[in-house]
Amino acid sequence: QKPVFDGEKVILKQSYASGIFKVEGAYPTYVKVFDKDNNEVEVNGLDNGKFKEGCSFTPTNSGTYTIKYFENEEATNAIVEHTMSFVKVSFVNGENTISKIIETNTKIAKPENSSKEGYEFLNWFKGEEAFDFNSNITEDITLEAKYVEKQYTIEFFAEGNVIETKYFTINDKTIEEPEIPTKEGYTGRWEDYTLAPSNEPITVNAIYTANEYTLAFESDTSVDSI
Repeated sequence: QKPVFDGEKVILKQSYASGIFKVEGAYPTYVKVFDKDNNEVEVNGLDNGKFKEGCSFTPTNSGTYTIKYFENEEATNAIVEHTMSFVKVSFVNGENTISKIIETNTKIAKPENSSKEGYEFLNWFKGEEAFDFNSNITEDITLEAKYVEKQYTIEFFAEGNVIETKYFTINDKTIEEPEIPTKEGYTGRWEDYTLAPSNEPITVNAIYTANEYTLAFESDTSVDSI
């Protein structure tokens, strides 16, 4: 088996290395890994510095990594080299960014739909287009979560009847209220309410307060009022 990338690290296989070394008549004792800038990358799981089945390295950036197999510790020329290429996928969600390294020309799993109060998640977008997660990725890309404002319903009632239905979003602080139906002998107003996200329509009722009147009684000598 060739080196295997498990989504986090590259696992180096003794069986693969032994097989390719037989061509040269040597045995793989040491291994070194270099990134695209020729910087040596740490290999974990070695046996006192020697090559061991299942040792691994973690690609932290995109680009090509070169795995070099050596016959012994003093050797400067690798008997066999193997390259693996990786790309970086960055998921941007508001102020949060999560990056993932994957092998070049492979797919990446679609994350769970993101949530944001007052908004409906649309999709992960590459530029202006929704990204196709069935496509292979061959270069570094940035995917951005995009949302659309949810609409919420508020219903105004008077005397049990719907006067008007209005709609608002999480960014609306006020709305234009309908006129309160008149009621003879009463003064009306809408009860207090708050524009807040709700799965059910918000109900606002008209409140009527009886008007107060002054009655004046007149006589020949005085005027009394109640």
